[in-house]
Amino acid sequence: MIAPSLLTPFDLHLFNEGTHSHLYEKLGAHLSEDPKGASFAVWAPNADWVSVIGDFNGWDRDDNKLVPREQSGIWEGFIGGVEHGALYKYHVHSRVTRTGADKADPFAVYAEQPPRQAPTAGRRPGRSTRFTSARGCACPRRATAGSHTASWRHAWLTTPTDWASPTSSSCP
Repeated sequence: MIAPSLLTPFDLHLFNEGTHSHLYEKLGAHLSEDPKGASFAVWAPNADWVSVIGDFNGWDRDDNKLVPREQSGIWEGFIGGVEHGALYKYHVHSRVTRTGADKADPFAVYAEQPPRQAPTAGRRPGRSTRFTSARGCACPRRATAGSHTASWRHAWLTTPTDWASPTSSSCP
């Protein structure tokens, strides 16, 4: 089962020149209904190979390998049968150190509570404009790739129960 790539040649052009402003729509895990499964894409420029590991494949790093996309450093692929809420990580094998490591998706929308921290495929339930307006603000989507994620730590992000309770300081 092959799904079309989410990355067009124009996306690669914008990515390579550093001007792509909607990478969250292309990189990460994106569920589809036809065919049923998920498209995965991650930037790993120094990788020999990259695979997706998760509860859907028994966390087997040899099961779902991604393919490189031209000389961009982006690795992508489609895995059939992945459903909303599936836990996953990328296994990145470095051509520099000749070792591999499991990495969380920098474009993940939601992840497990620490210390486990595996991203989940799909969107977090209840995330909508209704959700942001209930907090009394319209916070923009926060980009975490290339930033220090602890710098984004705010009181309303610490536990899932805090997401449902609007406060006057819910937007930084």
